[in-house]
Amino acid sequence: MSKNRAEAVYNFVGKKIKKKFYFLDSLDSEKNIHLKYNLDLSKTLFIIISKSGETIETIANTFFMQIIKNNPRNVLII
Repeated sequence: MSKNRAEAVYNFVGKKIKKKFYFLDSLDSEKNIHLKYNLDLSKTLFIIISKSGETIETIANTFFMQIIKNNPRNVLII
């Protein structure tokens, strides 16, 4: 499995960062369901990144997590 650049940087400096990061970069339904029901979504910042805006994984995960619908103030779209 290849990692995206942001995840690679996080893994490199992870011990110095006190916040937890989760990367939804695939359509792994078990992982996504676990996160959706175990995170306090109101206290979670979602950074949605897509070069084209048409990446199926990005779109599917955004809708599955109901990120924009439930947390519009906790969303940064790049």
